[in-house]
Amino acid sequence: MIDLSAGIPLAILLIPYGLFVLLYLFFVSFNLYHLWHYGTADWKTKTIIFCYIAGTVLIAYASFVALSGYNWMTPIDLQEIFSSITSKSLPSL
Repeated sequence: MIDLSAGIPLAILLIPYGLFVLLYLFFVSFNLYHLWHYGTADWKTKTIIFCYIAGTVLIAYASFVALSGYNWMTPIDLQEIFSSITSKSLPSL
């Protein structure tokens, strides 16, 4: 179980990232389907599809390499973040 009194884990930031990746994959599959189904049947369409897939794989690999170096269970101390905001906006508290 996650101890929220110490803060929330940094892995919470992966939830919006994962939703973005799912949305991206939906649009990629939609675009690839239409390229394959409605595109001309020559080498140019196949080259575009290959470049599209290769670019997606390259971005996914670079994202994995960039994100794998972090400890995602490191807590974000919310009291430290919000104490500076409250002291500036509500100085009497």
